[in-house]
Amino acid sequence: MVSPRPTISNVSSTAGSFATCPPASIQVQIPSTISSNPYVGSVTPGTAVPLTTTITDTNGNQITGLSLNYSSTNPLEISVGSGGAVSTAYPSTAAITATCTPPSCNPSVITQIGLLGNGLPVVSNSVQLTSTGRTSTLLWMASPQSQFFEPIDLTTGTLGSPILLPYKPNSMVMDPGGNNIYFGNYRELMAVSTSTNSLSKQDSTVPGVVLAVSPDSSTLVIADQVRQVIYLYTVSSAAHTSIGGLGTRAAFSPDGTTLYVTGPNALYVHNSFSGWSTYPIETTQTGAGCTLDNLGTSPFCSPDLAVTIPSEGIFLSGPADTSAYSFCPNTTASPYLFYPPAATVPEGTDHLTATTDRIHILGANPASLTDIYLGNATTPGVPIESNPSNPTLNGTCVRSTTSTVAGLTFTVAPVAPQSLTQVLPATPAAIDQVVASPNSTIAFVTYQTAGTTSPVLPAYTLASTFGEAGALTGVPLAGSVTAPLAGIFSPDNTTFFVGTSGDNLVHLINVQTLTDTQQINPGLKDPNGTPVPVQFFAVKPRPTT
Repeated sequence: MVSPRPTISNVSSTAGSFATCPPASIQVQIPSTISSNPYVGSVTPGTAVPLTTTITDTNGNQITGLSLNYSSTNPLEISVGSGGAVSTAYPSTAAITATCTPPSCNPSVITQIGLLGNGLPVVSNSVQLTSTGRTSTLLWMASPQSQFFEPIDLTTGTLGSPILLPYKPNSMVMDPGGNNIYFGNYRELMAVSTSTNSLSKQDSTVPGVVLAVSPDSSTLVIADQVRQVIYLYTVSSAAHTSIGGLGTRAAFSPDGTTLYVTGPNALYVHNSFSGWSTYPIETTQTGAGCTLDNLGTSPFCSPDLAVTIPSEGIFLSGPADTSAYSFCPNTTASPYLFYPPAATVPEGTDHLTATTDRIHILGANPASLTDIYLGNATTPGVPIESNPSNPTLNGTCVRSTTSTVAGLTFTVAPVAPQSLTQVLPATPAAIDQVVASPNSTIAFVTYQTAGTTSPVLPAYTLASTFGEAGALTGVPLAGSVTAPLAGIFSPDNTTFFVGTSGDNLVHLINVQTLTDTQQINPGLKDPNGTPVPVQFFAVKPRPTT
């Protein structure tokens, strides 16, 4: 910790600082009684997992008593407490991480950030836990072209009547706790309780697009793209703060302390300690943006962003290249750069996702899919978690001297982009999503067509060896499909639900066999009574007892 020198006995003196040895690394492991691999393990639902956390300071000594934040990528199914105790409720897969985030951990006065390593965030390795088995699913479906949404309990498979919303939604996001679904509209925010499927809140003070919900479900990110305002909305009090800007996509760091919002002109970052900051983005990152309104235009705007797991930084999509920014400040610059550039990959992407195993950034544009490996390209086959001494891999901010920090530079190793036309009969008009499975084994690409019938869903199976290209295949879709527009995985990784145009159905893809096994008709219609496709999904596991 770095602190100013206090006044003693009412005698003042020239201000100074004192420094302690700060944390340099955090190592999280699964107990050997749970798994022989300290970084990857499987448990049955209901099994408690007490993780072992070891913190080392800059002198190599173990320290205790730090205020760490533990986070899970799937908190509803696999949650983690403040002390690192993991609870498994449903079959799923989650990455668990510990972070030391200033000012609650390793604090420093702002002018001394980086002094001997003080004031810097430190992130542990990730451990991946799979709670085994299968579970039933509760699924919600909606469309920006319809004023209705449709819930279904897949235990019974019975669809109820579509439920009317006050206005057509331009977005739909479920909170991580699975308690509420938030619909955006340029007239108001609409909230629906998942337990009753009834409207629980309407708020006309925050019109716009719901981009994200914080990991603790307390805060919404809403972008009014017409007025170019970004809101931070507190759910409990309905209070909000705002910043001017055009936002298209948003994501929180896993510990919830930092929010990243991207748009065609800038990267907006909100930190719980330092507040809002705005960073102009490179012109090569300006993607194919769109105006998201409540008239049924595309809800999949770019540029897009993906937060690495756990939270060393973010990747931004762009038509010419894909760029990364670090969460480690560059204190050698004047003024300080709190989120400096960290890597550039010369491959264009429109949409991105990060795998929970911390190894891949996956991106796609209408021409190709790109797999960006994160880690040391000179040691292929070495899992990231098994090399915690490498600061590029374990989240330690790299020091240029004893008193400054030069940020964090990602080691990136992209494999050759794979052409989507090898599995599609025509080039898509636009990419809508890249969706990775919770267990980091497979990803699907959804898209729009230019009027060509293309009843195929691209599936990318990730390679088991570090640095190698995965396998890109096409999943034939049954019926009169023109394009798979949007999708979501079931919590237990067994099914991918995808909404399609042409037939306006939802197809259930078996993830193991990559086959279209079932179709659901959600019955969503526009104001004229014409069926419309599903473009919004929310999902949660269903208790079976």
